[in-house]
Amino acid sequence: MILGPGEGHAHYRARGSEMFFKATAELDGGDLSLMERTLPPGGRRPPPHRHTNCSEAYFVLDGMVSIIVDGNELTVGPEGFVLVPRGTAHTFGNASSELARLLVIHAPAADAYFAGLHELWNRPEPPSPDEERALMSRFGMTPALRSRTPARSGTAGKQPASPPPGSAGGPIPWGGRGRGLVRCPVIPVPTATA
Repeated sequence: MILGPGEGHAHYRARGSEMFFKATAELDGGDLSLMERTLPPGGRRPPPHRHTNCSEAYFVLDGMVSIIVDGNELTVGPEGFVLVPRGTAHTFGNASSELARLLVIHAPAADAYFAGLHELWNRPEPPSPDEERALMSRFGMTPALRSRTPARSGTAGKQPASPPPGSAGGPIPWGGRGRGLVRCPVIPVPTATA
């Protein structure tokens, strides 16, 4: 089965971001999850955190993505790859005024966390920090303190400033849209025969 851009076995929304899961724990016995994730300009960053039960990696498809790993801010453009080993503090966000898109890999799989995140962020009222921390904890994630002045290193040009401490990176995307789990259609693409 071939999945194109914006297609997945599950579709979630949180913090203004769209997540299309190409691989899930259910499909591969929990080995990994792979999502295509959109990052809107000015969108909210995930709280800085560490995974105690999986590693995470990013492959940028479109746009410029700011990834902070152990206090070092990297600006990564198309076809850039970043590995975040298990236990390493990190967060990420859009580093430009255009939509960014990336692939996010968790190994072992972490798609169940994003199903819970979708539920929290698609209610009439915003989730509290305690609710987000409880969800993170349930899935082997621990909060990490945001560095006030991350060391700068990386690729792809100018390094943008990170949001100020306590800032989530942008407005809360409420409005009652996106309620409930949305399943994306999966359309098999025929292969050409010689």
